[in-house]
Amino acid sequence: MEVFKTKALTWNNLKQGKIHWLLMALVISALMLHHRRPDALFNAQFWMEDGEVFFLDSYRVGFLSIFIPYAEYLHVFPRTISIIGHYLVPIGQLPLFYNIMSLTAFLLTIVYIWFRGPENKATSLLMILSMTMLPVYNEVFMNITNQQWSLAFILLMPLCYFKNSKFWSVLDACIILIVGLSGPFATIFFPIVLIRFYFLKDELMKTSHLKLPFIAYTFTACLQLALILFFPMERSSGQPGLMEMSRSAFELFYQQFAVLTVNTDIVFLKTNLSIVLGFSLFIGMLILEILTFRSLIKNKQSIPFVFISAGLLMFLSTIYGFRKNPGMLDPVSTDRYFYIPTITLFWAALHFIETKKYWQYFLLIGFAAIYFFKDRIIPVKVFKDMHWEKYIHKFDGKEPFEIPINPPDKGWIIKVIPKE
Repeated sequence: MEVFKTKALTWNNLKQGKIHWLLMALVISALMLHHRRPDALFNAQFWMEDGEVFFLDSYRVGFLSIFIPYAEYLHVFPRTISIIGHYLVPIGQLPLFYNIMSLTAFLLTIVYIWFRGPENKATSLLMILSMTMLPVYNEVFMNITNQQWSLAFILLMPLCYFKNSKFWSVLDACIILIVGLSGPFATIFFPIVLIRFYFLKDELMKTSHLKLPFIAYTFTACLQLALILFFPMERSSGQPGLMEMSRSAFELFYQQFAVLTVNTDIVFLKTNLSIVLGFSLFIGMLILEILTFRSLIKNKQSIPFVFISAGLLMFLSTIYGFRKNPGMLDPVSTDRYFYIPTITLFWAALHFIETKKYWQYFLLIGFAAIYFFKDRIIPVKVFKDMHWEKYIHKFDGKEPFEIPINPPDKGWIIKVIPKE
């Protein structure tokens, strides 16, 4: 059974946990985020819902905006940031404040993964580095709108690394409530939750505090699912046939892996070859899912099962969300949907080499090479300067006005009616 006793977080325990590695991981992650979004802190811009939804709703109704569903579900994290900004931060500094809070949330996610994740800290380091250094695209980084995609990894930690500790049970439950109510992922991952806690039912019956994370998972998953059902959102229009749907799904699965090649010609290859490769990769993932489930039954080894299941569920939920027009998905314009499956597959692979130090050293050297050649491998995204500062004085007037925000030429506009 994967049970680890948790000690008090004393300085000696921190040293045993290789805290210097964690500090290095935090510094590298911050530098990589700066590389990916070099303008985020020095020329901060609103990105999509940052301005048109979260800023505008907090400007209109203040604290009550935290209860407003958007895109079918609640967004506690970004709305909390927008509410704090509304009451405490000058309007001219809000884009910068949002991005700083996004960076802070990402770094705190790293800290949580470090202490809540594997006992093998080399594995933890590889997991953390993969979150910023794999050559996926950039939409998920340095904005509060898409921070939910990296926060989602927090939901997987208690499912993989079980700790019989009241401290961690309470902390996990509190964090699950925040993260689960900040995106749809508690609902998407809930089948894993049910399977995982089924195999822990004996421990749950014996120790009451172990039920707290499960209660938090259940509450957030059911609430977000209820909102999704009552506030449906059409992400696309059309009536694709079964063949078109299957073709698009397998092309999407092919792109999920091809994005790691950093070659756009390979990523956007859409031929019979890409369909065959996508189908083969999907079948391979299903086989891995079956094998890891058997391992869960026989040996109580949940880690690879959880990560592979999370990637598959994310892929299937994406196909369902865009079922009326799956062809509109691609790794650039909708890159956020590729982020979780890419990372979780890598994390599952890490589990199989956790006892093989030479493989871990090889991967660490690989990440060092990526960092050295990052300009050639890891994409950079710089937003267009919309000159937010030019509109600040209009908030003091009485006439309605509009503020264009990123991405440009996509129709994202903040329509402001100044307060009396």
